[in-house]
Amino acid sequence: MADTVKVTKLSDNMRYCEYEFLNRSDGTGEAAVQKIDISTLVGSDGSTAGDRPTSLTFVDGDWEVNGFNYVTVLWDRTSADEEIEVMVDSGSVDLFSAGGKNETDRTVAGTGDILLTTDGGADGSGYRIRMRFRKKY
Repeated sequence: MADTVKVTKLSDNMRYCEYEFLNRSDGTGEAAVQKIDISTLVGSDGSTAGDRPTSLTFVDGDWEVNGFNYVTVLWDRTSADEEIEVMVDSGSVDLFSAGGKNETDRTVAGTGDILLTTDGGADGSGYRIRMRFRKKY
């Protein structure tokens, strides 16, 4: 079997995108599963035909993690995926006034897509995660 997951795009405009991720686990878990494909996001001209974002800056989010040890959200990079946030229990973070959290090295090969990995968990574990990102072109 597999975990039951849902990705919902809450908003997507020229500057920002916001998503909600849901999971109800059967104990399988997730390992570096793509949650956001940045090549499908609205571009700098407000359409899907314009300049595509080259990366996403994490600006705020909140979460509820139940049954997993933790959930890690990552940027997709070939040599080593870079951690955005490790989420445990319930919480929130607001990095907007600090400029957000950026990848340290966008020159490393990879897509910059947003990935998610769970740790531990059993049948009935789950999460609800909401994240907002600012687009970089």
